[in-house]
Amino acid sequence: MRPSVDTSQSTRTAALRPNSSTALASCHSAFFATGLISAMSNVLMLTGAVFMLQVYDRVLPSRSVPTLIGLAILAVGLYAALRAARSDSRAHPHSHRHQPAMKR
Repeated sequence: MRPSVDTSQSTRTAALRPNSSTALASCHSAFFATGLISAMSNVLMLTGAVFMLQVYDRVLPSRSVPTLIGLAILAVGLYAALRAARSDSRAHPHSHRHQPAMKR
């Protein structure tokens, strides 16, 4: 005797697969953009530490002022990029969080 198989459950699962894969595929570019922005933000957060490492490893032993100026310009540019990325992520400064409570 063969065990009974609930075909309605397998049919529902099979019917959901194309929809979920289609939904994930449609969000692929958003996932990629989010990952890219996250990676860039994480690398930019290391600007200060990398700057100090380069100053101690390259500038101080050689006493090279042009190298120090170049590193400083690069660090300021990277901090400006980080600030721009953060301000873009807060595109709506008057979002619901910042609005005062409504009067009743």
